[in-house]
Amino acid sequence: MRKVTFWILAIVTLSSLVVVPAIGAPQRTVAMLTPYMASVTTNQMIKVFEAGSRAKGWQVITIDTKGDFGALASRMEDMIARKVDAIVLAMADPNQLKDPIKKANQAKIPVLGGDAGWIPGIACNVTSNNYAMSAMMTTYLFNAIGNEGNIVVLTHRPHHGVRKRTAVLDAVLNETPGIKVITEHHVQVPGPIEDARKAMETIL
Repeated sequence: MRKVTFWILAIVTLSSLVVVPAIGAPQRTVAMLTPYMASVTTNQMIKVFEAGSRAKGWQVITIDTKGDFGALASRMEDMIARKVDAIVLAMADPNQLKDPIKKANQAKIPVLGGDAGWIPGIACNVTSNNYAMSAMMTTYLFNAIGNEGNIVVLTHRPHHGVRKRTAVLDAVLNETPGIKVITEHHVQVPGPIEDARKAMETIL
């Protein structure tokens, strides 16, 4: 439900930025760029966005660079040169895309973020409250194990949302001396599920 609501908000926001064409006018084109299509949640959210956009009559160009931010910047510049009507960054850190974001702004192409974080040049970033989410998840877990025991942390700090959730985890851990972190594993993308599974098999 969260992923559906997330992209409905993105589509509504985008609708206010992209002028609806008159009858007979060229079809509007939206470029969706991500380095994380291999992530199950990213994939699901993009599919919801694509369906909602097509229902509005928009053409959607979806680009996945499989974890390569250099390629993502290059493909974003391709979309700017193509003069798409809008660009959506799906869970892509805009701090690594400052130059193409600036070029999109100069070309009057709105750039939106979908759980991507916000910097100047981003028209809007639709995201969850990652701090509140982590607080709920962390306290639930710690209460479930009686605030004592050993845990393994699987994380991916380069993503702004995961980084915020991990920061809250770290803060709660500082106040919960009965819980020890055996190890923290950086989950590789692409292939996060396989990487996490292999890491846990090794740890166990």
